[in-house]
Amino acid sequence: MIPVWGFIAVTLPLVLTPGASTAVVLRNSLAGGTRAGVATAIGANSGSICYGLLSAFGFALAFQRWPSAWVALRAGGVAYLGWRLAAGGWRLATGGWRLATSDWKLETGNWELEALLPPAV
Repeated sequence: MIPVWGFIAVTLPLVLTPGASTAVVLRNSLAGGTRAGVATAIGANSGSICYGLLSAFGFALAFQRWPSAWVALRAGGVAYLGWRLAAGGWRLATGGWRLATSDWKLETGNWELEALLPPAV
């Protein structure tokens, strides 16, 4: 028999404790209203759903069986992050973003900055 109660005792407090995603959702809700908060919550939770589905359907086993698939996934992730960094750097260099000198934070009308820099919570 699987010790389910021990698993629940350890997992439940971790799930109920608010983390960085909750702080970012609250920050965006306060700054941009309900629509921004809902969009942020959907984005944060879609990642968790993807991880859960990948785990549920045994992708870890598939990656063990076919290591080249794992290498391809990692290479795709590196390429995506490199593209995001290059696009954000280009936008920053061409004046798409400006630095507000009064409060030392970047002001932008573009959501790409959130993906480029970690949120200041």
